[in-house]
Amino acid sequence: MTRSYSDVKDCEGYHPRIKLIAEWVESEIAENGKKRTAFDGSAIQLTVKDFLIRLVKYGYCSQPVYVVMIILVVRLLEKGIKLTTASVHRVLLPAFVVAAKQRDDIYYSNRYYAQVGGISTKELNTLEHLLLSTLDWELAISPECFTAAKEAIDASDIGSLKKLPPLPTPPKPRVAARVLSGGKSTAIKSPTSLKASSHSRLSLRKQSDPSSIIKLTLAKSSLCSSLPRSIRTSREKKAALVL
Repeated sequence: MTRSYSDVKDCEGYHPRIKLIAEWVESEIAENGKKRTAFDGSAIQLTVKDFLIRLVKYGYCSQPVYVVMIILVVRLLEKGIKLTTASVHRVLLPAFVVAAKQRDDIYYSNRYYAQVGGISTKELNTLEHLLLSTLDWELAISPECFTAAKEAIDASDIGSLKKLPPLPTPPKPRVAARVLSGGKSTAIKSPTSLKASSHSRLSLRKQSDPSSIIKLTLAKSSLCSSLPRSIRTSREKKAALVL
């Protein structure tokens, strides 16, 4: 079956530069040949064009997801991962899944995304973990990086994506301040020490008053009994309808 970009142009998540993204991915494949990567697997019988069209049609995501997806793919390339005929689908799919979870408020289960990508749920879970570990779990995208990627895609200058701004520098750990109290220097307790001290006081109170344990247990049981038996998020309900 021959697919066309015009078939999905009316979809909510259609990106006007999806054709350009497909051409860039295909150029990377042509450049890398048959180099082996950690993402290799049995070939999925879909061209890059048809695979991206399928993601647009059944992924139900917002347009910025594709920008985030490309940023994640570029970061994988910087880590030494190559796009080849054996790895391209298994790189694009987990990058799309992570981008959707990171960017959109409503997304679907890995079981659903695995059906869209033509692989098993177990394999998608493995690929998602492999992507995250390869990136050292560094998923932060600064506004400057997102804007640069979006402008590069909109300007059909996708080659400049390899010159994206670096990852944002993590903030330095805060040092506990010291204040003067009655002529003496006193350290301000950190949230961790406050939590520990309050926990210690609670433990001592429980030891001195055994009835408090019974009261706490009764309070928890009454709270749990007031909750409905099945609570599902709106996104899970929506995914269930699609499936």
